[in-house]
Amino acid sequence: MHHNTGFHSSTRTAYDLHIHLDTHSGRRYDAEDYLVSLLEAGIGIAGFVCHDTCAPRGDTGTIRALFGAEVRLVPACRPPKGAAYLLGHAPQGIGFEEALVMAADAGVAILAHPFSTCPAPKAAWDGILKTAQREGVAMEWNAAYGGPERFYTEARRRGIAVTFGSDAHGPHGISQDIPSFVSPFHELSFLAEGAT
Repeated sequence: MHHNTGFHSSTRTAYDLHIHLDTHSGRRYDAEDYLVSLLEAGIGIAGFVCHDTCAPRGDTGTIRALFGAEVRLVPACRPPKGAAYLLGHAPQGIGFEEALVMAADAGVAILAHPFSTCPAPKAAWDGILKTAQREGVAMEWNAAYGGPERFYTEARRRGIAVTFGSDAHGPHGISQDIPSFVSPFHELSFLAEGAT
């Protein structure tokens, strides 16, 4: 599904907060490995993460960078120290609302690819959105997994931050298909100060 990006104007800076420096296969990347792909996609702010540990800092040239972590939301989750931000993903079988509460309890700012692990029928959306508001957790629209556009549009209407992540596990995975319902970076008060 193609979305109108609306990000390549002078008033919005395109960002991607879910770029892996580690992969499930064990391959590792440096932030520098992504520079050409990020520039080609028009990404001005890049968020680099590793699974369950802080992403190591690297040279990103003209791209503003954040170095965070993607943590698995489990009871008594202990996120790594030193991350500029945290993405949290719920294991299969955890409900959407439970994942939001677990994220908030662990200090996780963004629930990553929620519809891939916490599918929810439309009838449950109102309760999910109320929980997201109460817990103050942003939700990621993930280019690899997507999700219902109407859900994310309603989240934004209710003042819930919606972030963008490509979930890239290599430079070839950077996406420029950023939906118009994604929150502008300057509205992400929990992140704006951490970009270098």
